[in-house]
Amino acid sequence: MLTELKNVVNITTLSMTDKERMDVVERCYSKMKRYRNLVSYYTNKNISVSYLRAKKKNDLDRIMGLYGNMNERYW
Repeated sequence: MLTELKNVVNITTLSMTDKERMDVVERCYSKMKRYRNLVSYYTNKNISVSYLRAKKKNDLDRIMGLYGNMNERYW
């Protein structure tokens, strides 16, 4: 992906058309969006598992202190 970006901004390689440049940008955007969504999914999943395990052990105060309530969350 990094080499694709280098081809987009490299002024010496004028062989790419505008469509090819846009295709490269679109591919990079799609990959980054997919990675971001995966990170978000697994972060939320891990927090949910932590919450359920703490609830089972009656240790919710520790988890709520770690992750915060709905108003305190920054993620």
